[in-house]
Amino acid sequence: MRRRTVPTYLEPLFFSMFLITAFLIPMVATQALDAQTAAPAPSSGEMYVYCRSDRSAPVIYFSEVFIGKADPPSSGMRQVSFRNIAKDFLVFVQQKYPYKSDSNYPTTCVGRTSGSEQAPGSKQKLEESYKQANKQIVETGWKS
Repeated sequence: MRRRTVPTYLEPLFFSMFLITAFLIPMVATQALDAQTAAPAPSSGEMYVYCRSDRSAPVIYFSEVFIGKADPPSSGMRQVSFRNIAKDFLVFVQQKYPYKSDSNYPTTCVGRTSGSEQAPGSKQKLEESYKQANKQIVETGWKS
């Protein structure tokens, strides 16, 4: 059987084709996948929000981080409020779990305007602090 060799002047071509196939194509595919799974950015008036149940209870229920709108401003309010979303979260938690609270604020929602990493980061830090205080954390998966 006769053995064929690649001419020397074609070796760089084969090497560059190898590099493209081995590195560039998987990198482009990964970037496309990351773009599909990246969290959408909030539009004007929207924030990254998560909710939690009353922190004085032994079990604290958390929502997912989602994009939501703050309540319309009312007279005398200086802070951003998510009472409408918190009410929806309360209804969900009471229907799905054995949750009862005598608190004036049985659920609370927190919003962040910048960076999708900040809301999950602050949520995770809060959950860690509750775990250190021997609270049970329940991830409900709820999104508004």
